[in-house]
Amino acid sequence: MTDYVTQFIEEKTAPHQTVSVFPEGYAFNFYTDRKPGGGIFYNLTAPYVETFGEAKIIDELKKYPPDFIVIYFNPWWPQYENPFFCKQYAFEVCSYIDSAYDTVYSDSYSALNATGQQMSSFYFNIKKRR
Repeated sequence: MTDYVTQFIEEKTAPHQTVSVFPEGYAFNFYTDRKPGGGIFYNLTAPYVETFGEAKIIDELKKYPPDFIVIYFNPWWPQYENPFFCKQYAFEVCSYIDSAYDTVYSDSYSALNATGQQMSSFYFNIKKRR
């Protein structure tokens, strides 16, 4: 999954464009040498959203809009009570993103265990600012 997202960012964005990966994906910025947008928020895991509040996050996104936003769903984040950004928390932030960005690419990937059984699915949406 990481390869798909990294490849898309490298091939479909210019080095000067900003890319934010939510809820937690600033490693992609390192891998692709793209700067994040969104102001002070690089991490939108549930604890951060709860701490800062959705209104503040939306204000930062409006002031410093990234050119692209990747919403990355990883079911292997058991450390969070509500791990699914846009599905279990941050509804106002996600509503704002949907109103200001168009989905340009979506994909999913099923992870298999050692015996070949499906364990879980990852998926992501890549959005471009209108």
